[in-house]
Amino acid sequence: MELDLQGKVALVSGGTKGCGLAIAAELAREGARVVVVSRNRDNVEAAVAEIEAAGGEVRGLAADMTTAEGIAAAVAAARAAFGPPLIAISNVNAPDGPTVERPRWGFEDVSDAEFDRGYEILVRSVVLLTRAVLPAMKAARWGRLLNIGSKAVKVPHLPPSPMVLSNVGRMGVVGLMKDISLEYGIYNITANVIATGAFATRRSHAYFESRGLSIAEQEANLRKAAIGASRFGRPEEMGWLAAFLCSDRAAFISGEVIGISGGMSVAMM
Repeated sequence: MELDLQGKVALVSGGTKGCGLAIAAELAREGARVVVVSRNRDNVEAAVAEIEAAGGEVRGLAADMTTAEGIAAAVAAARAAFGPPLIAISNVNAPDGPTVERPRWGFEDVSDAEFDRGYEILVRSVVLLTRAVLPAMKAARWGRLLNIGSKAVKVPHLPPSPMVLSNVGRMGVVGLMKDISLEYGIYNITANVIATGAFATRRSHAYFESRGLSIAEQEANLRKAAIGASRFGRPEEMGWLAAFLCSDRAAFISGEVIGISGGMSVAMM
């Protein structure tokens, strides 16, 4: 499918590994001029090299996209390299959650300071990025805001492993994207959330390995239970969905939560 993203400037936070890198690579493959951002300079350089090797037009920046300073630097870098970003992908890491040492992250397990930090990571960062890119989108009368969230917005993390920071914060972003879609749709700006399921990324591998398991063992458990596609998603599958949602082919999709979980989510909608 021709997505007609040629020349569009895309800013991808968390765009150097896993699904974020797959999204950046797919946008570049479709002709977008991409700026990838993460905190680790080595990861940024590796991602830029990979996308360039595939023929993409890309720049990279090491910055913390949960801070006002990092977001301002990223938007400035995109402007200097290509022009104002009209596609903004928010893909920040989730706040701290269950580990072997600390398995419970329910309401009474989380401090006020941890609630504040969870809000900064999941909600405030998206607010700041939206404020930074919205004026140019309005002026161009075209824009795409896309948050890479979690299927927790449809089916929250439940006991015995509650994750209250994720449950609360990610729903805040859903409300923000809905509000943006209503207020700024007249400018041909869309705002959506991707509700992700389990994907086979390095982070997922590390998570399960810390519990003495592997991705293959987890997929075998899913096959036994006959749940959905009974496998983990591939990062490129996330890239395909994100690129479509950023294109004119998806101009009438806005204010929505789009699930991608291989049918593993038990939510009806």
